[in-house]
Amino acid sequence: MTRTGFYWRLALSIIIDLADFTLGRIPIFGTVTDGVGTVVLFALAIFCERFVQNQFFPSSDRPEILVDLNLPQNASIEETRKVVDR
Repeated sequence: MTRTGFYWRLALSIIIDLADFTLGRIPIFGTVTDGVGTVVLFALAIFCERFVQNQFFPSSDRPEILVDLNLPQNASIEETRKVVDR
């Protein structure tokens, strides 16, 4: 077996063990009720969420406003200027 094949099998084995853990079958401890691993991982994710910075709008150096203006498809530039100047 090549080194690449060894690492491929090792990675695959770890992935399968993690899948068994999330389905509630921890290979080391034997059969545990289904879903315990999933609940533990979910609780860990909720716990770690407070360490992630949450910012809805990023800080800006300049004040900026976006305006969406809808006019008929063949509106002239003069008509657009009149609407904008209102």
